[in-house]
Amino acid sequence: MPQWSLELRSGARIKLTRGVTTIGRSSRCDIVIPDPAVSRRQALLTVRDAGVELINLGRQALTVANADADADADADVTTMVGDGVELHIGGQPFAVVRRERDPGATAGPSPWGIRVDGGPLLTIPIEGLTLGGPHDDVDLPAWTATTLVLHRVADLVVAELRGELDPPPPFDAEGFTRLAAGATIELADATIELVEVDEARLEQSTRARSSPRRHIKLERFDAGGMLTYEHGADSSSVYLATRRFALVEALLTSTPDDGYHSVDELCRRIWPDDPIKDRADFNVLLYRVRRDFVRAGIDVDTWFERKRGSGMIRAPIMATPGLQLQREGL
Repeated sequence: MPQWSLELRSGARIKLTRGVTTIGRSSRCDIVIPDPAVSRRQALLTVRDAGVELINLGRQALTVANADADADADADVTTMVGDGVELHIGGQPFAVVRRERDPGATAGPSPWGIRVDGGPLLTIPIEGLTLGGPHDDVDLPAWTATTLVLHRVADLVVAELRGELDPPPPFDAEGFTRLAAGATIELADATIELVEVDEARLEQSTRARSSPRRHIKLERFDAGGMLTYEHGADSSSVYLATRRFALVEALLTSTPDDGYHSVDELCRRIWPDDPIKDRADFNVLLYRVRRDFVRAGIDVDTWFERKRGSGMIRAPIMATPGLQLQREGL
């Protein structure tokens, strides 16, 4: 993964580590700004493959390239920024995002590729691959714009079906499916085959994942919350808006004997003051949560599993031996 840092106005650089970097007035933040106008926890920065993900939690405007990044319970609030982007807090320049250059490092090839209808191999880049219309990465004449998106998530690929097509097998009700090497998808008169490109790299990644340490941290903020999952030497994190965080919190913090929760019961926990909310609302919210997880590079199938033909759902990850759950600000 590329290394990223913040270049402060003084010229000093602060390396952004894997996981979440907090910025604010509080002494508990990773980067402390001793300014009474700045919130105790002003912003979160999370390193991704494609850049630095930014979430504003404070009362001061956080400006990125003349666009505000504000936390909102009903919106996708994360902003991805790249090399050379300047950050402003309260209208004042704060830092510039920098991608660290390592002359001795070379980017390895993508471990995944696809073939469409037996054609040439197309590798799946870090930022994913879109299939559909003429403005997508792969233009298929019979498809509408962005019908299918392929995401590289950890050491596998997750396919996300968008548009108006009803999800056929192997897609689940929200339009997601995980793919193993050699898997094929038959969709709208096209056959997409997933190909494993670099077996040695995948084997190395699998060994790294096999460490027994498993730790989930749930941290609630005034607006939304952060989930961080440590698995072996790796760490994954995702910011979730208020209701989305409430869904994940409800699913993880109270586990029935068989692991399955009633969707109706979860609705009451997510919307305690709104009895009108039902399974349809839950399904929309779950779809948004799963998209957040996919964008953060987290394998959704280890976190969300429905019991077919029922209104039940569970988090398979909670059955992991030795798993520890930490909660803060709840």
